[in-house]
Amino acid sequence: MPECNLNRRLLCWQAFEHWSVPIRFMKTVTKLVEAPYLGMEHQSSVTYGNGFKNGYRGTDLSNSGWGMKFDFIIVHESAHEMVRKQYYL
Repeated sequence: MPECNLNRRLLCWQAFEHWSVPIRFMKTVTKLVEAPYLGMEHQSSVTYGNGFKNGYRGTDLSNSGWGMKFDFIIVHESAHEMVRKQYYL
C-alpha cells in the first residue's frame, strides 16, 4: 500500500474532525484492507478497491476537476466509519 495513501487517510480524518465534531476514537484501530470491490466500512476496517487512484475508479464524476484531487473511496468509506464510531461506540 503506498505510504501517501496512509497520509491521505490521516488528513481525511483530520478534515472530518475540523469540519464536524472532535473525533473521540482516534486511538482506536481501523484497518484499510485491499479488496476486489470498491469499498465498504466494517466494524474495525474499511475495505478498499479503488486501485489507489484519485477519483472514482480513476475518473472525475463531478466533471469539475475537484474529483481528481483526492481518492473518493478512501474519503467516502472513512466518512462512514467515522460516523459509525462517533455515534455507536
